[in-house]
Amino acid sequence: MRFIIIALILLFYHPVNAKVKKINVPMSDMPMKAIESPNSKVNLIMFVGGPGLKHGKLVKVKNPLIRAKSIFKQSGANLYFFPNPKKGKAMKLNYRISKKHADNILKVSKLVKKRNNLPTILVGHSRGGTSVSNAAVVHGAKIDGIVNAAAMTTTSSKVSSKHIITKILKKGVDTHILIVHPKKDTCLVTPYKPLPKLMKNLKAKSKKLVTINGGGTTGRECGPLHRHGFENTEKELANSIINWASGL
Repeated sequence: MRFIIIALILLFYHPVNAKVKKINVPMSDMPMKAIESPNSKVNLIMFVGGPGLKHGKLVKVKNPLIRAKSIFKQSGANLYFFPNPKKGKAMKLNYRISKKHADNILKVSKLVKKRNNLPTILVGHSRGGTSVSNAAVVHGAKIDGIVNAAAMTTTSSKVSSKHIITKILKKGVDTHILIVHPKKDTCLVTPYKPLPKLMKNLKAKSKKLVTINGGGTTGRECGPLHRHGFENTEKELANSIINWASGL
């Protein structure tokens, strides 16, 4: 009987292939890391916050888009992690709102889509939301859709109005948009409060706001291990994105 059970497990258990591939992209001196599967239904191009992927590595990086990669993969997504232009150099905020950056994002989006012809969504966490929102404004319908996860919604001494999504998206976008945000995000530049007004006035092909309740608080308020970084709510973040993307 034991051998029968083992045989059944081997027959029906299909582990997630999490092998990381390297894809050369012309706008970076680092390859773009990717996790792909032939059974995936959507492509997600991930833009981490803070300084971005300075060294192009996925190991030991605590950003929620990377921490949740297994959940995304199991839910049927191909993952592509957008690299910084220069190895070891931070991705500055002003670069994130540049046309050059938006053009490079579009090039990568087209490159990814050619691999499998699946819907290709830009997903930005925190400062990554500035990147994807700017790309959507610049290129509109050429972008299949964007996700802002705990993106910046208000200014500070280091963050001006041109960097926040409430300003960038003010004139609307000709694509689909999902905003996923912790209700009690206490990071200085990412409060939840401005979002209902943004959603009410936002013009887009479609728009949706998902509010995440709860979350951990073990780290810094603006760090990856806090509500802002979806600590203990990675599954809710991933499921919200996959469920929305599958309906486009």
